[in-house]
Amino acid sequence: MEEIVKVIFRYLRKNIDEKYQLYLVGGSSRDYLLGKKFTDFDFATNAPFEYLIEVFPKCKNFYRKYGIVNLKYGDFDITLACLRKEKLYLDNRHPSVIKFIDDPVEDAKRRDFTINAIYIDSKGKVIDPFGGKTDLKGKIIRMIGDIPSRINEDPVRILRAFRFEDTLGFRIEDKLKKYCEDNIWRIEEINSHKLKIELEKCSNKAYLKIQSLLSAS
Repeated sequence: MEEIVKVIFRYLRKNIDEKYQLYLVGGSSRDYLLGKKFTDFDFATNAPFEYLIEVFPKCKNFYRKYGIVNLKYGDFDITLACLRKEKLYLDNRHPSVIKFIDDPVEDAKRRDFTINAIYIDSKGKVIDPFGGKTDLKGKIIRMIGDIPSRINEDPVRILRAFRFEDTLGFRIEDKLKKYCEDNIWRIEEINSHKLKIELEKCSNKAYLKIQSLLSAS
């Protein structure tokens, strides 16, 4: 994967000026550090959205509000997102206030788990403000910030915690696991289409666990 990541960094850098930051992030940086293979690449940058759609004219820019463009490079899918801050999740899913920024540490604060908030640049420099690498080694899923507040922002995080527990073989931090189990009913607040998509990502084991918790709630 190391060589593929380098190739994609070079491809992006042919179009994105060196004055802008560019990081492998999210599930991609997590799986890269775990030595796993993946075909969907997540990147973060402080390049302006309008600049991105100019230098990547064939991109799909369905998420203008969030500063996200989607690209294809051979058989690989690339999601390129502008660094941002978010607040006021009035519908338990989408932020009503978004501000584009230059600081990856601030961007990291909006992410769900520490293991998904690791930023790696093209030279291998790692920005890890919440100890995600330590949690990868310890095989633990830990929420960034106050657990009730982060779940209230987006109950999908409950499903993601159980999904990663199974797919990664990690342990959910005790206080996070208890909160997710006690508040499993919150997933019923999720848009039915989004809920269906998230449940389809779960393994059979995780799906049955979620259904069992729902039945007992």
